[in-house]
Amino acid sequence: MANHKPNILLMFNRSVRERYLPPQQLERLQALANWDWFDCQGGGIYQSHRDPATIQRLLEQVEEIDGMVVCHGAPRIDAEILDRASHLKFIGELEGDRFAARIDLEACWQRGIRTVDTTQGSSYPVAEWALALMLVSLRNAGAMFRQIIAGTPLAERRSESSRHALWQTSWTHRMWTYGTAVDQVIARVRSGGMGLRSLSATRNGRSHRLYSDQAG
Repeated sequence: MANHKPNILLMFNRSVRERYLPPQQLERLQALANWDWFDCQGGGIYQSHRDPATIQRLLEQVEEIDGMVVCHGAPRIDAEILDRASHLKFIGELEGDRFAARIDLEACWQRGIRTVDTTQGSSYPVAEWALALMLVSLRNAGAMFRQIIAGTPLAERRSESSRHALWQTSWTHRMWTYGTAVDQVIARVRSGGMGLRSLSATRNGRSHRLYSDQAG
């Protein structure tokens, strides 16, 4: 007997499909399941689609669906839709912080339908971004950005005397402010397997080591 490939319904607007589902990802999905895209334009980032005509159109397509993936534009998957989707086993949300906006979680759990979101899906890149912002701030980026906003000429922003004065007045404060935070971020980044060995900042041509992995 041939293995049954699950029927997956993707429910979101065209923008989500173009940004989140490049052809190579759809090829991977095709190898695992039969999939279809339910194009639904409406709603918002935090709100589900509430157009009655769209909901009725969805009701006509869910009877043989085993799984759903929802995102921006999708109607709320409530008891009415779940009752029609008798084969449904799981629902996934592409954006974790909007998890319950488009899914009636209690109704799903009462029917034994597994719900999956993407919370923590971007934790590593966010940690790297936070570390990068700390390093940029140690290079006096805040003062430089304010000069750009104020329209300070490029030559003046690059002048050694101006740069040295700004650095001299704020170095100690930044080191005390960010020292603990940098330590915490480094610990998290290391636990993610990035292999970070040391972290240094440079002032007036002299390197100041903020962190060193003695074991490495």
